[in-house]
Amino acid sequence: MRSEKLSETIGMIDDDIIEEADRMRDEKKKSRKPLWIALGLVAACAAVAAVVLLTVNRGGLTAQDGGDDFMSGEAAQKMTLVKAEYPDLRKPSFGEYLQDPDQYSEDDSAYREALAEFRKNVPYAEEIPDTYFGDTIKTFLSGHEGENIAFSPVNAYMALAMVAETADGNSRQQILDVLGADSIEQLRNSANGLWKSCYQNSALNQTLLANSMWLNNRVSCNTEVLQPLVDYYYASAFMGEMGSDEYNELLQEWLNENTGGLLQNEAENVRFDATTVFGLASTVYYKAQWYDEFRKENNTEGIFTKTDGEEQQTEFMNFSREMYSYCDGDGYTATYLHIEDGDRMWLILPDEGTTPEQLVENGAVYDFLYGGVKDSPIDCEINFSMPKFDISSQCDLIEGMKKLGVTDIFDAAAADFSPLFENSDGICIGKADNAVRVAVDEEGVLAASFVVLEYTGGMMIPDVPIIDFKLDRPFIFIIENSDDMVLFCGVVNDLS
Repeated sequence: MRSEKLSETIGMIDDDIIEEADRMRDEKKKSRKPLWIALGLVAACAAVAAVVLLTVNRGGLTAQDGGDDFMSGEAAQKMTLVKAEYPDLRKPSFGEYLQDPDQYSEDDSAYREALAEFRKNVPYAEEIPDTYFGDTIKTFLSGHEGENIAFSPVNAYMALAMVAETADGNSRQQILDVLGADSIEQLRNSANGLWKSCYQNSALNQTLLANSMWLNNRVSCNTEVLQPLVDYYYASAFMGEMGSDEYNELLQEWLNENTGGLLQNEAENVRFDATTVFGLASTVYYKAQWYDEFRKENNTEGIFTKTDGEEQQTEFMNFSREMYSYCDGDGYTATYLHIEDGDRMWLILPDEGTTPEQLVENGAVYDFLYGGVKDSPIDCEINFSMPKFDISSQCDLIEGMKKLGVTDIFDAAAADFSPLFENSDGICIGKADNAVRVAVDEEGVLAASFVVLEYTGGMMIPDVPIIDFKLDRPFIFIIENSDDMVLFCGVVNDLS
């Protein structure tokens, strides 16, 4: 199915409902209140979601197997405006190679051709400046001495880029500056390129990015502004009652579905409240095997010593290689593990007396990544030993973003979301929930991250009265035709 406009989706609403919404909006404007809600939109949204489910299909590729199963439920269907349809580029597995090498070769060639076509004429991640990655790593890994901490620069990039699509003025410019883009057009192209260059979906390597927008069914917004999120970011769109259990459950299910269930505990705490006027969510899921898996029989028990000197008994994975590479930096040494499909996991070991946080804060990690250190490895014979680990962390990204220079979108007096809302006075991002988990064992790496942003404040959303309307006494009825002609009317006084 071709990509439809989000505005056309909402446009498939009964004209009478739209007229009623406009009438109520005009009346509220006359009362000089700051953007009251067109209550007719509630019915409109229900009408749209009940009959329209759009799919976004990029590059003529079919939907990803097993994706968005949770969206098949009745409640989810009702609240779904746009369902992103991801590409399906499945690389054959090594097991298939063993079974039929000729067929494997044919399937592998088909995969590579499809992937090349998918990424054709797309600006890749190298358009994103090194300073973005270096600055965000330093900002979000600093200040956690002795604690486990994890962060996904790609996840934060996608989330911030989507916010920029809804902002204007200095609010947008601050994001463009941090993300290293000269214009919103360049940013969306870079984000699209990042999405496509990250995408992997094979038996050995899955790197899947997902995005979504969450509309309040009592708040009207400019859907034309949201269309680029569908076109460039593969964003799904949902609409429901903010603060309701049903809508929050859908948000949590979407997060779990797109992070492989790795962050269920963290997702349970993510909820939109009744004052949320709009929301954005972005996820990264990563599952990849080592190119050479560790042999479990080589595992050993050993001691891991924490920064404070506490000793912990743990299990180490080990291998020895006669020809390997490492890097000798200022205050550290480093090496890497090969991951399938060309990925790598670098391991940086601080010198005795130096902490990881010091390497982050003094710029050594940046120098390693972008100063040429990792590009000048030294040959060695290596005895490698690493503990299995499974760490997770969660935080609010707001303070870190402010340190990077993105401040206005979090300030109700300075934020400019006028492209999205007719009257955006007082609206700002009140929450930027982030959770990350990374696990490593003999087979490979499993990792996931999500960012959820809540737009709050500003709009006066009136309380909706609860009315018990029971016709348990005499009443009047009137029947009109479509031209407002009264066809029948009467009074019911007796039901005998």
